[in-house]
Amino acid sequence: SQLAAVNEEAAILRSTASELHQQLDAGPERPDEGEAAALREELRLVREQAMSETARLESESLELQEALSKADRRAESAREERALLKESLAAGRERLAELQAHFESAKQLAEEQKRALRSRGNRIAGLEQQVAQLQEAQQRAGRHRETEANELRGALDQAETRARNLEKSLEQAERSHAAREKEITRLRILLHNREALQTTEEAPPGPPLSSRLGRLSAAASALALAVTAATPFLWPDSPPGAWLRENLVSRFQNTVDPSPGPAGVTEFAPGGTPPAAPNDAAAPAVAETPGAPLNQSPEAPATRQVQTLKERLRNGLTGPEMVRVDGGAFLMGDPRSLLALEEQPAHEVRLKGFYIGRHEVTFDDYRPFAAATGRRLPDDDGWGRGSRPVINVRWSDAAAYAEWLSRQTGQRYRLPSEAEWEYAARAGTQTTYWWGYAPERNRANCFDCGSEWDGRSTAPAGSFEPNPFGLHDTAGNVMEWVADCFHPDYEGAPADGTPWVEAACSQRMIRGGAFNKPAVTMKNSKRLWNEEKARFSNLGFRLVRELE
Repeated sequence: SQLAAVNEEAAILRSTASELHQQLDAGPERPDEGEAAALREELRLVREQAMSETARLESESLELQEALSKADRRAESAREERALLKESLAAGRERLAELQAHFESAKQLAEEQKRALRSRGNRIAGLEQQVAQLQEAQQRAGRHRETEANELRGALDQAETRARNLEKSLEQAERSHAAREKEITRLRILLHNREALQTTEEAPPGPPLSSRLGRLSAAASALALAVTAATPFLWPDSPPGAWLRENLVSRFQNTVDPSPGPAGVTEFAPGGTPPAAPNDAAAPAVAETPGAPLNQSPEAPATRQVQTLKERLRNGLTGPEMVRVDGGAFLMGDPRSLLALEEQPAHEVRLKGFYIGRHEVTFDDYRPFAAATGRRLPDDDGWGRGSRPVINVRWSDAAAYAEWLSRQTGQRYRLPSEAEWEYAARAGTQTTYWWGYAPERNRANCFDCGSEWDGRSTAPAGSFEPNPFGLHDTAGNVMEWVADCFHPDYEGAPADGTPWVEAACSQRMIRGGAFNKPAVTMKNSKRLWNEEKARFSNLGFRLVRELE
């Protein structure tokens, strides 16, 4: 645009100069010399000015042309650069598209990694929870082991005390036995002399000599059997046990020779088998009342017809299955053991009928109560819940469950008394266990019972054969809370089967043995106890429902 303006201005100057020449040449009158000289001078000046201006303009034009050429070159370069930029932009767009695709792929990968991290975090949280549960279980197991160790130490202390008492009793029995041997010898000599002299004099007042001899022999035999039964439990494999068996027990065995003695008296040799005591030497039996017999036979009776009950709760569910047990009388405790002081004295108990749980209360039974009362469901120690007996419950938890069932049904549910529990567990037998005197394999779940759960865990309720009353797991599986307060023995115990309680007691009785306890703790008469607040993986309960 500047070059065009310079060219236009040069053209105007040329035109002006040309007009002045034309005016000079074409004028009608020639101007005078002075005017002509002035005009020439002016024209010269105009020409010079025009030439100078033209030269300047041409110079500027050249400069402008050069600048324009440079501008054209720059424009061309710019166009080339623009083309390159367009190519770069296209390449950039393609790269951007690739980057966007890569970004989307990376975004998807990041989302997948985030989901994987969340899942891994959940797994880590689950593992941390499992580790915490394992640590808690280890701590709980440590507490259980410590409690069991304390129980074992207490049991050992009791065993040592009983051993000392037994030694004293054995010393007294040995002295008494020596006196009896002297009496037996004197009676034999007297009887022999009477037979030899064939006297017809009347016998002195009192029982016949043969009867008195039989009584003394029977007493010695009973003492020998008691010592024989007691020593394996005190010292099963220890030197004191062997010493008792080899040296003491033989002293209390009847020393009667099986060959007939004088006047028909039977002599007893060392190690001989004692005969049955005469009728008048037998121990008197506990009196019976018609319609309510005591335990009738040492053998387990046949299972009777079982009458069961499952009551509907207000929430629409059903309570635990209960079995009716008719009232009667039985001998409570262990009359055969000299060591089980806590089971002495054996005494008659006569009680009314009642319903009792067919098996221990299970997690399924306990779950509605826990939900209704806002209680946390007890820990199952990783063995599963369902039909397994509920464990890790305090005595107060069991009593609260019984009260809740009472409100739900309108009937009276409670923990059984010791007498009710033992009466139902014996099921009409007098034996150590309801099935006999020996533990027998796979009869129950204990530490050494031969079952698949021995020493490892609880078994589902009803996994073993029921007793003759139709009750499961009165022996083993889990120990069971009962209502009675702790008492060291049966001195002063109620004779009507009611719970033996005081206004304030912090220790309660426990019955029945458990999966991690030896078979001897499953005895029908075995008594254990613990603090009310105790919670163990081998401790549960069953309930009694009173008859209407």
